[in-house]
Amino acid sequence: MYARQDETSKDYLILRSQVQFEWSKNTQESISTIEKALKLYPEDFEILLYAAKLSNDSSSKILDKDVSYYAEKILSIQPENITALKYSINGFIKQKNWEKSYSLSKKLLSKPNTTSEDILNFTNICIASKKTDEAFQTILPYYKENPTDENLIQAYISILVSQQKNNEASNLISQLLPNASVKLKSFLYYKKSFLEKTQENVLSDLRSSLISNPRNIDSLFRLYEIYYEKKDYRKAQYYLKQIVALNPNDNEYKSLNEQLSSLIK
Repeated sequence: MYARQDETSKDYLILRSQVQFEWSKNTQESISTIEKALKLYPEDFEILLYAAKLSNDSSSKILDKDVSYYAEKILSIQPENITALKYSINGFIKQKNWEKSYSLSKKLLSKPNTTSEDILNFTNICIASKKTDEAFQTILPYYKENPTDENLIQAYISILVSQQKNNEASNLISQLLPNASVKLKSFLYYKKSFLEKTQENVLSDLRSSLISNPRNIDSLFRLYEIYYEKKDYRKAQYYLKQIVALNPNDNEYKSLNEQLSSLIK
């Protein structure tokens, strides 16, 4: 009924795209709708913001631009927009642009109302950037203040493992595992796999991680890497295909899967 009145209305196009993505689960139609909105209203703040969200949540390009592009456009209008800043960080993480994601994440942590998810992101960026000492010093007061927060637990254990503080990490994981939530248990087994001395135990931990959460992409990807290194390409593809199914718009995973298919042939 809304469309019968004005199918080019900005509000209509945003709502239609949202319904298509979140309710109908039709990502391509949702992207098509927001692309139409962008062509009609290329500088509109609300449309740019939803385009950034859609690109971020679907790992898709919109008008051949990724989430970072739309986040940066929003920040050029509202430099202190926290939502856009988070989208920008996520975009640079996906690009593995650790320098930009680090500087933006550090800026985000300086803002009020920092969340534990922000801290976890900063930790992972620092690990990738080999700034583990800084990450440890940053997260430690947050973790001590709230040691039951799952994001902070993940951040703290990730730092311990990356700094090869294996005994401390192993003891904490053993302490947390019995009462951990399904999601946290999956993470704990994934990190525990890095502490094992035999491949048999590594594989056992990764399988336990997937029993707790079959959608754990980190565990799936590590299993893909292990079997790829062993040149067991069929098993490697078994795990990689599950990642592709969870991220059908991620070109990096699709490209890896295509390479595997050519090796299996």
